[in-house]
Amino acid sequence: MMLLWALACASVAAGVHPQDGPHADIRISIDESGVHIGMMINLAFIDETVVFPRESSTAVAEFEEDLLRQLLTEFFESRNVVEIDGVVVAPIVREFEMIRPGLENLPLFPLSGMRGLLRARVDLEHPSKSMPKRVRFVWDSFPLDVLTELPEGTPRPPMAIEAQLLAEGTVDILRFTKQEPEITWHGTGLTREERFLEVPKAEGPAARVRFPVLSLGVAVGGLVLALAGVQRRGPREGRKRTAPGVVLLTFGAVLLGTAPLLRQVGTVSLGGGARLPTEAEARAIFEPLHANIYSAFDYEERGAIYDALARSVDGPLLESLYDQIYTSLVMYEEGGAVSRVSAVRPMRVDIGSIGVVGEPGRPTFTLQAQWQVDGVVYHYGHSHRRTNEYVAEYSVGLTPQGWRITGNRVLSQERLDPQTGEKPRPVIPDGEI
Repeated sequence: MMLLWALACASVAAGVHPQDGPHADIRISIDESGVHIGMMINLAFIDETVVFPRESSTAVAEFEEDLLRQLLTEFFESRNVVEIDGVVVAPIVREFEMIRPGLENLPLFPLSGMRGLLRARVDLEHPSKSMPKRVRFVWDSFPLDVLTELPEGTPRPPMAIEAQLLAEGTVDILRFTKQEPEITWHGTGLTREERFLEVPKAEGPAARVRFPVLSLGVAVGGLVLALAGVQRRGPREGRKRTAPGVVLLTFGAVLLGTAPLLRQVGTVSLGGGARLPTEAEARAIFEPLHANIYSAFDYEERGAIYDALARSVDGPLLESLYDQIYTSLVMYEEGGAVSRVSAVRPMRVDIGSIGVVGEPGRPTFTLQAQWQVDGVVYHYGHSHRRTNEYVAEYSVGLTPQGWRITGNRVLSQERLDPQTGEKPRPVIPDGEI
């Protein structure tokens, strides 16, 4: 389920490392206060972006940091563009810091050496008075791609710049190139709450039927007496001998006349109880429950993740799934990676049994589902797209809060080629590709 996707992405993040040569890790967020851009750019990238005179080509002295901050500020003010709802907004540099990692990481940068290891952290803010509806980004720094293997004599192309964008509770990857340096984001106006799919509400209990036992018994008794009286009367010439028949007929008629008056007395209720869903209704219940589980990845805080999962999952499964997903998310953040699901495609849902469990009877059903998940891991300035296909068994039950998934068992998990949807051959190994 969600955990499997998280673990698949974790294996990718664990195998990658900061890019050698010019490198930029860019995280953009859009909220009610404006557009915020945080970036980690190494010295190799800086040297391809601004003219930065300094004493050492492979280092930045502390007294040179103010000059670098000024140069980068001027670049982002004049060359890069952030336009909010038709108005170009100049950036405010909120944070600037030089990061000097330990030399044990130097072997990761055989091409750029210390210029690849040394990085600057820059946080820019483009303020807005309300939630932006449209933001236009223009990026204007594309160092040469020094990593791609090319035939001898082939000129190196400019590298593509990828940035992670977090807005309205969803994460997208923006890709800027020399040919297409401009991207426009359009807001939907939807909140995270509004992105959850609606789960059909449980139908009320089936109507109970009141069975008029006393009235029916009196009517049957009256009918029996009336028929017996008719038989005892006999032919007209034998009236003297048919007095008992008249009495029986009279009593029978009285009982038949009384029976309708007793319809609300001595009744017995039959039927009622929980209404069970049909197979079509069970599918309509499960699919939004299942899709909403993945919306937990739209949140970052522990309580928000727990509450998001509680919309779909109940019982011990809620606790275990919450712990597993949160642990995976924390692991990603510690390594700088962010994993997000971009699409969930149901393939099939086969309903198994439908019945009641517990006392009083709680409607429940079981099923087997097959689905595909598209997602992306953004890590050290690179995005890695993955498509996985799963088959699992589920149980779904009606709780006081509504329909919830109460159990699951994963039967299979397969990696698919994101482009063709087929199983890659050979299987793509975990790690950067």
